Amino acid sequence: MTKPREFIYYQVQNLKEARELCQKYIKYYELGSSSWTGGRVIDNENNLIAHVSYNDRAWEGKDYPCKEIEI
Repeated sequence: MTKPREFIYYQVQNLKEARELCQKYIKYYELGSSSWTGGRVIDNENNLIAHVSYNDRAWEGKDYPCKEIEI
């Protein structure tokens, strides 16, 4: 199965749920770390709230350096 090329958005209730969804997506499409470009968590106004990295960690932003969010 080839992964979708465009962004896919899912509504989640919290960052824990976002992390779980990202891991399911990675596993389903058998992605390696270099293929993972997703994990953006946004609010209703498209503001970036967090980013979930391939290694299942959540960050305050997408660009390095940024602070890790403990979940």
